[in-house]
Amino acid sequence: METSLAFTIIAVALTLLGLFKFIAPKKFNENAMGELHEEAVNPAAAIRSALGGMVLTVALIAFMSRNLEPAAASVVLCAIGIGLVTTICFVVLNKVRGFSDEVPIPPMVLLGVLSIIAFVAAC
Repeated sequence: METSLAFTIIAVALTLLGLFKFIAPKKFNENAMGELHEEAVNPAAAIRSALGGMVLTVALIAFMSRNLEPAAASVVLCAIGIGLVTTICFVVLNKVRGFSDEVPIPPMVLLGVLSIIAFVAAC
């Protein structure tokens, strides 16, 4: 896969995810965790919004890397892929450590597919 196309796919997917987390963090939390105690709603939304900002940061890095020379593009794609796999590991560890009752499938699929795209384009 061409590196420019991989960066574009990653940037678009992460932009959509990041914007949803940033614009509607309370709704995102409700969908992900159900109804929270009233005192936890705003702090959880603040954390989710900040996470959305981090996702948008990676999306911006991917978008701005679209025109890199192939060697540099491969390094950045590999780094993004490793970062996405690391995020998958932390999501799984939330269940292992007892912080959540289940592993959320949709983000695991999205992050998994994006990591595969990154690694395939990096080779």
